[in-house]
Amino acid sequence: MTGTPAAHGPWPPPREPDADDLAVIAFTSGSTGRPRGAEYRHATLAGQLDALTTLLSPRPDDVLLAGFLPIAILGPLLGPATVVPAVNHLAPARTPPEELVEPVLKHAVTTILASPAVLGLLAGHWARHGVALPSVRRILSFGAPLRTRLADALRRAVPDDAEILSVYGATECLPVSAINDHDLRESLRRPPDGHAGTCLGKPLPGIHARILEADRTGLGEIAVRGPTVSPAYHARPDADAATKSATGLGVLHRTGDLGRLDDQGRLWYLGRKVHLVTGPGFTLTTEDVEIAADAAPGVRRTALVGVGPALCQLPVLCVEAAPSARGSAVLAAVRAVLRDHPEGHRVGALMLHPGFPTDPRHNSKIDRLRLAGWAAKRLRGRTP
Repeated sequence: MTGTPAAHGPWPPPREPDADDLAVIAFTSGSTGRPRGAEYRHATLAGQLDALTTLLSPRPDDVLLAGFLPIAILGPLLGPATVVPAVNHLAPARTPPEELVEPVLKHAVTTILASPAVLGLLAGHWARHGVALPSVRRILSFGAPLRTRLADALRRAVPDDAEILSVYGATECLPVSAINDHDLRESLRRPPDGHAGTCLGKPLPGIHARILEADRTGLGEIAVRGPTVSPAYHARPDADAATKSATGLGVLHRTGDLGRLDDQGRLWYLGRKVHLVTGPGFTLTTEDVEIAADAAPGVRRTALVGVGPALCQLPVLCVEAAPSARGSAVLAAVRAVLRDHPEGHRVGALMLHPGFPTDPRHNSKIDRLRLAGWAAKRLRGRTP
């Protein structure tokens, strides 16, 4: 087609999209397999904006820092000005902290949305230089569970009345629920009987969570229905068949996450279903063990992996020490924690690792398949 609007008349007005029209294809991080493209319809985006608005309660003077890639797209649609820092989204944990701190100070950012790896850069910068973030009123952590140690470090950099939220969701259903750091600490001090793991808070308004194929303790796969749920994967009918089911109230999406619902309606996260460690006569969830081990002095993070074939695996706890910690002291501290843990005696080996492999998007989800391969090489010839 050639010519100009003047030669052929005005361009026709754009068609208003239907709620079911495809708007975006958002790919998963690939942390548990080949990345899949989740279809966001216009109705999906509208549902996500409603849920994020509930979380953010945006004010006219708010300024968002989008350290989490989807917010670079959704942020402006929420209303407040959105600052997109120079984060390397293929390796966000390698971003120079100044690329985050300077925009926060320059633009008086009030709300930060980022993964734990990116938030750790801000906390580390404060620890080294004491640079506070006085304008920040709210921090939202996405992509992996927020540990209280990081929340404590962030608290020191922001005003006392700032809100810190750990947001649960997935590419296929974002967001699902949220919990603030005060309630997160309280849940760790007083977990309900049989509800070890990480509390994710209550599902947001309009979001419904179910536990599928639950065992006698209530542990099963978390499934989610609601306006934030992607209805299908793009050109992946096999993935749709495995994870999506139609209900009279919308598509129910199986997340692949293990969890429980407590009597207050709160979700608890126990790890990914594919990361279960199964040995002779026992099954271990990753989050149950790791949340205890991560609290040991000198630990940056831990990862439980299984070495060997399913049902005959040796549970191995890989330990990444904090930069200033001595490895031998860290392992001793972790052993002490495991002695007090109901399932700690199941762990067959502890291994120091120089730096866990992670997913490229968040640098927060541990690549446990690679880590298990590394552990297997170190334990070659050993059997449960």
